[in-house]
Amino acid sequence: MKIESKNVIKDKLIKKIDMAILTEEDSLPIYAKHINNTLFWSGLNDEVQIKIKDTLNKLKKESQNHKVFLTQIKRIDSTGY
Repeated sequence: MKIESKNVIKDKLIKKIDMAILTEEDSLPIYAKHINNTLFWSGLNDEVQIKIKDTLNKLKKESQNHKVFLTQIKRIDSTGY
């Protein structure tokens, strides 16, 4: 059985955090970019369209919070705080 060093585990964790940050940065803009055209052609009533847009705005805020949180985790490792 191979035992990984603390530095190897730390490096893997940092890479996974970096990937998660990139996912947070990249995923939502893709959906948001096309939502207006999609909703326009969807035939959904205005009330439903507003709910969808509101939900995407909430997801955007949560995604930004996730990015901040993940960045803080990386900072904790480098500063010890």
